[in-house]
Amino acid sequence: MEKRKGLLDGVAFTGGEPTLHKGLKNFIKGIKELGLKVKLDTNGSFPGKLRMMIELGLVDYVAMDIKNSFEKYSQTAGVHVDIGAVKDSISLLLAGKVSYEFRTTAVKELHTADDFAKIGELIQGAERYFIQSYKDSGNVLMPGFSAPAQEELQSYLAAVKPYVPHAELRGSDK
Repeated sequence: MEKRKGLLDGVAFTGGEPTLHKGLKNFIKGIKELGLKVKLDTNGSFPGKLRMMIELGLVDYVAMDIKNSFEKYSQTAGVHVDIGAVKDSISLLLAGKVSYEFRTTAVKELHTADDFAKIGELIQGAERYFIQSYKDSGNVLMPGFSAPAQEELQSYLAAVKPYVPHAELRGSDK
């Protein structure tokens, strides 16, 4: 990293889930000591670790995935999810102590406009929210999913906008 000082503005920690790694805090401290900004991508499963990193000033920006409405969260994630932890992470970010965004990858077989209205309620007043369309890389763990049509994406966005005015489609034809 020292060799790249002056070439980089920051470092993004992404996943899997970065907060699973025990050495993350010290690694980020080293990055910050080089004067670089840090972005953390998280699923919100470990709100205590997220809170600690925010309070210590170790992260400059957090991007948190919101998988689906809470009723369909575990189904969409493909594993059991502690909804309480996700709620705590959402509340922590909504408190505004660090710049953040929420985002959802829209999958035709998993999401409806009603789900996005429920997501909007969960993150009401958020700084930023992005809906990004699913893309099959050909290397997915669970085949059989597809991207929603552009009209569906627009309906998802319309369902969220009353709750999050700064919601946008990302990486689609808009």
